[in-house]
Amino acid sequence: MNYGNSSIYSLDERKAASKVIIEYFRENFGNCKLYKLTYDEDITKEFMEENSKEIIVFYGDFTTGWNMEVMNDNDDYGYSWKLEKENNQWIVKDCGQG
Repeated sequence: MNYGNSSIYSLDERKAASKVIIEYFRENFGNCKLYKLTYDEDITKEFMEENSKEIIVFYGDFTTGWNMEVMNDNDDYGYSWKLEKENNQWIVKDCGQG
């Protein structure tokens, strides 16, 4: 886990967002293993300027498990994870390659 440095969010905020990503990953990527998650301050700033919302962005690398319908078995993938704050809680709004 790489929380990086931030002039926008406290370490506790970044940790809270990463926990949401991990829980989302467990629920939706059952046979996969998330092995890297990194906060991206520059992309976070870009999204915040474009959307005027509290947004945080992480990049995560994972390996697929067996029997994945839309991905090759045992391949590595890199996804970006965009979260927005709603009612003082982080919500995954988008994830995917790129």
